[in-house]
Amino acid sequence: LIFGIFIVIILIKYPLECIEKVVTIAKKVEQGDLNVSVDIQSKDELGQLANSFNSMISSIRSPTSRWPR
Repeated sequence: LIFGIFIVIILIKYPLECIEKVVTIAKKVEQGDLNVSVDIQSKDELGQLANSFNSMISSIRSPTSRWPR
């Protein structure tokens, strides 16, 4: 039973850390910082989420870099 709980904790820890990274970056983007990116190098769904999020930030950044200041 204890071994099973230990395995579950290990299996849950990585996805939660990845989600926490995305949330942290999302809050920075919400505050207007577009010079950030999510650094997740996995090939699973969380990696796809990170890549999509980085693409979204890049898309937002590109048009705003052409606005006059």
